[in-house]
Amino acid sequence: MKLRDLGEFGLIERIKQVVASDSPDVLIGIDDDAAVVRVGRSTLVVTTDAFVEGVHFRFDYFSPFELGWRLMAANLSDLAAMGARPLFAVVDLAVPADADAEEVTDLYYGMREIGARFGVRIVGGDTTSSRGRWFLAVTLLGAADGGRYALRSRARVGDVIAVTGWLGSSRAGLELLTAGGGPHRAEPVLEAHLRPVPRVWEGRFLVQRAGVRAMIDVSDGLSSEVNHLCRLSGVGAVIEAARLPIRPVVRELALSSGHDPFDYALHGGEDFELLFTIPPEKWADLSKRWTRHFEIPLTAIGRIVRPERGIVLLTEQGERELLPGGWQHFRSNTDAPDACELRPGERP
Repeated sequence: MKLRDLGEFGLIERIKQVVASDSPDVLIGIDDDAAVVRVGRSTLVVTTDAFVEGVHFRFDYFSPFELGWRLMAANLSDLAAMGARPLFAVVDLAVPADADAEEVTDLYYGMREIGARFGVRIVGGDTTSSRGRWFLAVTLLGAADGGRYALRSRARVGDVIAVTGWLGSSRAGLELLTAGGGPHRAEPVLEAHLRPVPRVWEGRFLVQRAGVRAMIDVSDGLSSEVNHLCRLSGVGAVIEAARLPIRPVVRELALSSGHDPFDYALHGGEDFELLFTIPPEKWADLSKRWTRHFEIPLTAIGRIVRPERGIVLLTEQGERELLPGGWQHFRSNTDAPDACELRPGERP
């Protein structure tokens, strides 16, 4: 079977069958944002991400500094989704021999700057040459303080589904960058794509002080993340389209380019926000305390329901199945489903 037929998640299922471990020190293996392992009395959280030129980024709109920032931010977002405290990173780098040494230095400056915000120290890695394209990978190690961490698999029927920050901003930023830039008022969406800020402190707060049940970062798109979380928790979900937090500038930019802003929010991906579930009796208290600690919004967008209800989007026209969209490696991403099969011109 070819990978294009199997798809990214089908491949992951095959890999799980090969590497599954019954060691008592492997608390969480494949299937979450990061692995959780026990080393002595410590609970460690480990994640890695790879960026390939032409697949994840292009230098016609990414500077090396911004690339380093974004690479580290993607890894930090995985730890944020577990509620972990970042510690150390190692970096693997493969670049063409004719690459400028200053570009590589700037790459590391970018990783260092965003990493230092959250206490990360780069402590090693590997460098090698490539035959034309840049290949980058960061492995990040963190700690689950008090042995507490969030998983994708703990959602329960009745839970409130909530999300931090804004959705669709990174997709809007990407559209502007590929079109050659944008107006000054679009600066927030450009920053969201080039220099995203992972929700590390927010994730730690939600795990350590708010009692969240399940959590995942929004890297593949909200529609995909809701499906991941529900599949692993064995539940269904109802998402209310009208509640999705979308910046006014994202709505304006999407509509001006002939796109649906709800498509950006549902399938855009790479927002690096946190999607989580929490018992309904804890939601009101969390909402009040949130504004005392953080400036970004916190929005309830739906609820967890029984699995037989399915995973649906509630619109003004009724309910529609919420299919996973966004990016999937190995498959053609031009065939991703529209936002819950909305017809052209239809609004949730």
